[in-house]
Amino acid sequence: GVSNALCGWLELPINLRNRYDARNTGGSLFTGLAYGLVKGLARTGVGVYETVTFFLPYPEGFAPILPTLEYFQKEGKRRPLLFE
Repeated sequence: GVSNALCGWLELPINLRNRYDARNTGGSLFTGLAYGLVKGLARTGVGVYETVTFFLPYPEGFAPILPTLEYFQKEGKRRPLLFE
């Protein structure tokens, strides 16, 4: 919850990178910015909600509301060095 509330803004650069298309730079940047803004606000809001309600008992079949932010996932994160 706290990580979502504090790191929701990371959706902006992630979505800009994921939606970028060299053939349509303006459109892809606008789309990436729009997706990142919406997802960032949603992630921040969910993080605040989870942080405020963490002390309540878990309901039956509890699961996180949002998946882990791509930035914090360990698989595929490392990029090869220039000289490898």
